[in-house]
Amino acid sequence: DDNDRPRTSTFVSGDGKGRPFRFEHVKLSTGRYLLSVGVVGGPATWKWVDVGANGALTEAFVLDATKTGAVEVSLPPEAKGKVFLAPADAPEKPALDAELFHAIAFQVVRQDADIVAGKATMKNLAPGKYEVRAGDLRGFVDVVAGKTAELNLIPPKK
Repeated sequence: DDNDRPRTSTFVSGDGKGRPFRFEHVKLSTGRYLLSVGVVGGPATWKWVDVGANGALTEAFVLDATKTGAVEVSLPPEAKGKVFLAPADAPEKPALDAELFHAIAFQVVRQDADIVAGKATMKNLAPGKYEVRAGDLRGFVDVVAGKTAELNLIPPKK
């Protein structure tokens, strides 16, 4: 049975010059995966990928820790708690359940922000499209290096 095959991940060390660092993941099941690369104490970049029946896929990442952006989220004044960011998947994909979203936010973005007076800000983010959640509120934002993106998570008045 294919599910009994051991899956392995191997880190192949690079030299920071001509030989890149890389990970090799083998015997993955067909499906959708989130690959990410991060700098300790710094930003992370990612790609959502589909692994097909042949299981072979090569992805390259470029991460410049000096080229980051920020997000400022506006929320209802009564909002409490934290704001979380996770790598946004393709728009046609179903929304991640809350537990998986928070796990991905914790493992990839590795930061959250307290809501203070209807605002929350996160800095040191790699460029890319993020999904933002605060309680039941949800939105998407594009982060660009050197800029602060603004996202309004205030629901429309009824």
